[in-house]
Amino acid sequence: METALFTWWTVNHFFSGVFFGVLFNFRKLKNVRVIHATIITFILLILWEVFERYALAGIAFGNELIRNRISDVVIGQIGFFIVYFLLRKYKMSILE
Repeated sequence: METALFTWWTVNHFFSGVFFGVLFNFRKLKNVRVIHATIITFILLILWEVFERYALAGIAFGNELIRNRISDVVIGQIGFFIVYFLLRKYKMSILE
């Protein structure tokens, strides 16, 4: 059972948020409003935690305390916001 608030898996959740931040700055998806991108990212991060809870319950990292699950979602959202707004401010031609 995971009892720590932050684990090595926290890094993975942060980069999941980073991925969504990049995704919503890519070509046609950059037209999605920030509130919609935030909500979609939030829902996907929560769905991942639900998947971990029920589909991976027998695996060691599937057993986490609720505070760890909440911190995973919060860390993912932080990763999303950092990259989303940095890419909005500093345009990258590769994403055009």
